Amino acid sequence: MAALNLVTGYQGVNHVTAPQWADLNRGIIGDAAILPVGSEMQPVIQTANQITVPDGVVVYDGREFYIGYGESVNLAIASGTQGMLRNDIVVVEYNRDESYGVESAQFQVIEGTPVASNPQDPAYSDQDIRTGVFTSQKPFCRVVINGTAIQEIQMLVDVSDNIEKLMQMITDLQEENSELNSALRRGTETFNNITIDETPYSGECTCYTFTIQSAGMQFARIFTTDNDDLWGAYVDGGKLIYRHQSSKGIWLPWKTM
Repeated sequence: MAALNLVTGYQGVNHVTAPQWADLNRGIIGDAAILPVGSEMQPVIQTANQITVPDGVVVYDGREFYIGYGESVNLAIASGTQGMLRNDIVVVEYNRDESYGVESAQFQVIEGTPVASNPQDPAYSDQDIRTGVFTSQKPFCRVVINGTAIQEIQMLVDVSDNIEKLMQMITDLQEENSELNSALRRGTETFNNITIDETPYSGECTCYTFTIQSAGMQFARIFTTDNDDLWGAYVDGGKLIYRHQSSKGIWLPWKTM
């Protein structure tokens, strides 16, 4: 039976594996994404027979593939045919050695078939790396060739917008919190010799009152000085609804006054 492993914890030995780290990446980033880092690996057409992929990070199945700052990878594109159209697919090819388990990666250009119209993408083998496959070809971009020239490059993996989504969530929460604070009026009052639910309190009590204007409700908590009893109450529809917390810390049912 497999054991439950503590990954991000000290065990006295090196124990964090590449698959564990990859699963963390995949859970955060998703199946495939280019990270908003550096030049974001956006390919550039150099000549009719070459494109260049600049620095950046792309993640497939949690595996991070990296081109360092100031570096780039040149990819050769086979010459096109006058009057014909062709789609080439650039893939990130992942390989795992069957004998030693060593993993590696490289770009590969899979050449399409020239046709007079409506060119189709060539086939490639996109396998889930997490399943333990030895080879997988992850689609990176499509090189559209028109005649003897490269017409355009179409990305097949998007730049991750997870950070932007997170920042928007934070902004939305801040706005909601601001609206709530503007609608919330807080106040404290001190009372002596009050009676609630026919129970007199001779000591001094402090009432914390919260009024939520948008809901038209008032919520109050009263603490006694002698035994620290707790009362909760709010006004709804012109009625006072309240309940008392017993000495055992159990809230009794709501009552209406």
